[in-house]
Amino acid sequence: SWSPKWLFPKRRTVPDVAGTWVGSYTCAQGLTGLRLVIQSPAGTKLEATFNFYAVSANPSVPSGSFTMAGFTDPAGIFLNQGNWIEQPSGYSMVNIAGNLPASGGKTLNGAVVGCSPFSLHKVS
Repeated sequence: SWSPKWLFPKRRTVPDVAGTWVGSYTCAQGLTGLRLVIQSPAGTKLEATFNFYAVSANPSVPSGSFTMAGFTDPAGIFLNQGNWIEQPSGYSMVNIAGNLPASGGKTLNGAVVGCSPFSLHKVS
């Protein structure tokens, strides 16, 4: 039986992004560490936790974290802010958009919307 391709998104894109990604980005507070933990509960749907923290070059940044939800498609990975887990005073949540890593790739390139590009490395 024939089915249009759009009914069955490429499943290989999901395992490529699920996992723990670590790197940094720059926003109003300056250079900030980022640990992004992505889960793929079903199909191309994604859930994530955005954890930010101080780096040695900018030790005054407080730690914080929030949930995210989004998806992958052939154009990339898209995650939108959800709910605060730990909110430092004066901080706002952000959204991110990125390119899909190569199959089995360990680098996730993208941007924190309204801030800076990032390059994250898969650690698990």
